[in-house]
Amino acid sequence: MDSPVDPKSLYQSHVTEVIALAEANFNVAREPAKRGLGGWSMGGYGALLYAEAHPGQFRAIATLLSLADFPNPALPKDQNHPIPAVLGRDPALWPSFNPLHAADKLKGTALFHATGSEAFDRAMNERFHQRLTDLSIPHTFLLKPGRHTWPFVEQTLPEAQAFLAQHVLADASQ
Repeated sequence: MDSPVDPKSLYQSHVTEVIALAEANFNVAREPAKRGLGGWSMGGYGALLYAEAHPGQFRAIATLLSLADFPNPALPKDQNHPIPAVLGRDPALWPSFNPLHAADKLKGTALFHATGSEAFDRAMNERFHQRLTDLSIPHTFLLKPGRHTWPFVEQTLPEAQAFLAQHVLADASQ
């Protein structure tokens, strides 16, 4: 997301620029059916926000330990920092930066979503999973033993990669 208050925090713009640079300089797929996006932790948060802001531009999204219900004033204070520095001081604007609130824009996108049983983000990811279920959006949700740590990512990344390959490379020979 691009911060409304910090002109140096332009992550959504950076992703858009990277995609354009890759298209201009490399032999990469330009069709949404052959594109995937993923990330872990805040990278997963960003992948969800970017896909929601650009519906239909990616065939598949894979997130690990993502902050899928952030920002959320109901979260413990230590899980909501530094919201004012990045999103501004008006809590009424925060829902527009929360992937949970725009999950309907992910319809038609293959989704892989994993979290750890002891991860601080578990409840966020379970709420996101429930929201997708309520919206009848098919998705793969994994709740595996583990915390919000790199070893969890290392353990789960092969499953996320296989999911992306299954969906993005499925028609690569065509």
